[in-house]
Amino acid sequence: MLFIFVPGEKLTILLIIILLFICLLLFKGTVTLHERLFTGLYNSAEFPEDRFPPVDHNDFQKKVVEGYEYMRGVKVVICGLTKDDAPILPLTIARIEKTGGCFRDYRVIVYENDSRDRTPDILKNWQAVNTKVKIITESIQNSPIRQLSRTERLACFRNRYLRIIKESREYADYDFVIVADMDLKGGWSNDGIATSFARLDWDIVAANSIGYHNLRKTYYDMFALLPKNIFKTGLVYKIFGEGWQLHRGDPLIRIWSGFGGLAIYRKEAIMSRQYSGSINGAIICEHIGLNADNSLRCFLNPSQITIAGTQEKKKYKSGSSWGNVLQKIFFNW
Repeated sequence: MLFIFVPGEKLTILLIIILLFICLLLFKGTVTLHERLFTGLYNSAEFPEDRFPPVDHNDFQKKVVEGYEYMRGVKVVICGLTKDDAPILPLTIARIEKTGGCFRDYRVIVYENDSRDRTPDILKNWQAVNTKVKIITESIQNSPIRQLSRTERLACFRNRYLRIIKESREYADYDFVIVADMDLKGGWSNDGIATSFARLDWDIVAANSIGYHNLRKTYYDMFALLPKNIFKTGLVYKIFGEGWQLHRGDPLIRIWSGFGGLAIYRKEAIMSRQYSGSINGAIICEHIGLNADNSLRCFLNPSQITIAGTQEKKKYKSGSSWGNVLQKIFFNW
């Protein structure tokens, strides 16, 4: 009865389709459709380990137990970059503290610059209540760094926490460094991290970065990954996503470079290195720049899962808050 005065059957069908699409947009909002349909995956400090069953449960659990046992005997520095992440920071803080608690001891170094929301306040409060946390906060508005490309800026920021680890005696007896994205909506698997410590013939272990976009299971952090041909290509994977090729419990995969939202580094292997966002004038991912000579033993662990959710704020930067919101509504699926 709603369209009784609309002339023409085709126009009526078109209006129904438009109305349904508008309802879908309102339901989805600024997040991905997967985030809206499976909210429990994105709103908890506890990672849903049972949601990702391993290929061989007994072998996987054996590695998890061995990994946690080793972790309890070593110390780790957990690092990250953040800007305008106030909505997700409480969850990220809880996740970091939970991961740190798996080790003999831990420290945290977080770099922040030029946030316009409550991010600095949240970080300062965290530092005040947790003596293991060090916050670096500054503005680059009048700095030459602002003129650099995005990856060159990120390299500068990451080199700040590297330099602190190198120069401060506080971190001299720490064994490993974990670098985590501070805006991972679904967090990361501590069991997955444990499986990385079940073997120690590596310098870097990158994560299996899962992103559900257009309801496809994708490997989210392709930008940091080399070589990319560890994934098969073809029509099936274009339709359903390449992320289905990695299975929890699969062996570590040798790569040249990777990150995936959370990577583990043997501290001694990276203390003589720096991040770089360009090589010979060519813009690259800063994680590639850290191992530009490909001499570090770098692996991707299919079990070390991270869930990305809606990230890449720069992708939706339009110059206005309303433009940012509209772009996320229409283009972030």
